[in-house]
Amino acid sequence: MVSNKVTHKDRVKRVREYSSKNKLFLIIAAFLIICLIFGYFRNTSETEQHTDTTAVSENEKDNSSNDYTPHWRFYWSDLFIFSACVGGYAVIKIRRARKEREKL
Repeated sequence: MVSNKVTHKDRVKRVREYSSKNKLFLIIAAFLIICLIFGYFRNTSETEQHTDTTAVSENEKDNSSNDYTPHWRFYWSDLFIFSACVGGYAVIKIRRARKEREKL
């Protein structure tokens, strides 16, 4: 009776093989994660530096055209969604590779 249990070592080996073949995908994923985290910390530091603007006169408000609000904001749910998408993509690729091996 042969057991088809997949051990942790087998999974690590598959991940390393997959990552060695798809380095561009890993670089892009790492870059996006770093950008999201950097944007989150930059956003929090900018909001801490701003002072109370209620005491600013209306003339200064009209003259100031600098708007420091970010165009997008980092949410932790974005990281989880991104991770789920990457995991789903990896599962699809692994299934396709298995089907191709079975055909041979």
